[in-house]
Amino acid sequence: MVNSLKCKIDLLIVFVVIVISEDTVLFGTNSNSLYVYVRYAIYLLLYVALLRRNNSFCRYTSNLRFYATIFIVSICGIMVINSDYRMGYVLQMLLILLSVEIVSLIQFHRFAILFSRIVYFLSVCSIVVTTLYMFIPSVFVYFPTISNYADVTFYNLYISVVFTSVDVIRNTGIFREPGVFMIYLTFALMLELFFFKKRDIRNIIVFVIALLLTKSTAGYIITFLLLGFKYLFYSKLKYLPFFFVIILCFVIFLFPHIEEEVFSKLDEDNYNYLSTLSRISSVVLPIQMWLDNPFYGIGLGHFSSLYSIYAMKEFGMDFRSDSSSTNTILNTITIYGWWIGVMVVYGMYKTTYCFVNQKNILLLLIFLLLFSNEEMRNSLFYNLLVAYGFASKNDNRILKNELCFLR
Repeated sequence: MVNSLKCKIDLLIVFVVIVISEDTVLFGTNSNSLYVYVRYAIYLLLYVALLRRNNSFCRYTSNLRFYATIFIVSICGIMVINSDYRMGYVLQMLLILLSVEIVSLIQFHRFAILFSRIVYFLSVCSIVVTTLYMFIPSVFVYFPTISNYADVTFYNLYISVVFTSVDVIRNTGIFREPGVFMIYLTFALMLELFFFKKRDIRNIIVFVIALLLTKSTAGYIITFLLLGFKYLFYSKLKYLPFFFVIILCFVIFLFPHIEEEVFSKLDEDNYNYLSTLSRISSVVLPIQMWLDNPFYGIGLGHFSSLYSIYAMKEFGMDFRSDSSSTNTILNTITIYGWWIGVMVVYGMYKTTYCFVNQKNILLLLIFLLLFSNEEMRNSLFYNLLVAYGFASKNDNRILKNELCFLR
């Protein structure tokens, strides 16, 4: 009975991490602010409930205490230094505290199993909805619509959303951008390829198909690297045919439209090149701002106001931080200071230990590429991945036990 209750509680928490998220259209970028406030309220209530259950801050492992303390003290310091007292800082601190509470309650192998199941369900729903939209778009006029902060409108089926008016139909799942869904799908694929001892081919196929339908250029490149790392460095030769079959399907599926819909962004003469230029600016501009302020972070307010100024100076275009600053790691360094950026990267590096029982620079590269594609500082999922890296060594050793791979 106790174990059954814990399973339900764990499932509910992971559901909140994925669905009641800043990364979704409904609770993240919804123009109806009520849903966003509901998300804040749920996070706060969940934190209070977990804090009472876990008794106190002292229950955290020393590494988690160190991570949480340094990050929160740094945020408070940046607020004072820059005389910038925005609610964004409070939200960031809440996410850090909530993430370490969840890490203290749910071991990584439990989180991985539940995450995989939920993302599988969302992937199947998104594939069905996107395919239906490709062939029978007229059906969707009967569904309610939802718009985000930028007045982009979606048909809302709750189990998935689709853009109401776009030239290219892309799979977004329940998430605010196809690129965000790509990150969740790629992490689920990483679990199947590197974490679970018994791989579920059905899950892998569903995740790959959903990824293909996102039509995310970064997603294709990262997936190619991920499959290459797995089947060239971590598998026996007998698995190589499967790798090549995946790549072959990849090319066959995309070939008719690959130039126009995906890689046209790399052509300077194509109108889609603006998207690439925006991505380039998300790397160049935070580095420039950090170099001009190398000792401490410039804070949320200055980052927002200076981004467009630096963009106009460097690129002659009015790129804005709320739409163009998609590099989570570099943004963190620029806003909160280089030491926080180092802690985040170190946390991700240690999280790779959960996958292959050794810290792995190749998987760290995948993480860095993923979180260079979208801004996810306010994502509970992102903060959890960093916090799991600071879990105790005992927790990491548990991951080697055969029981942790049971589903």
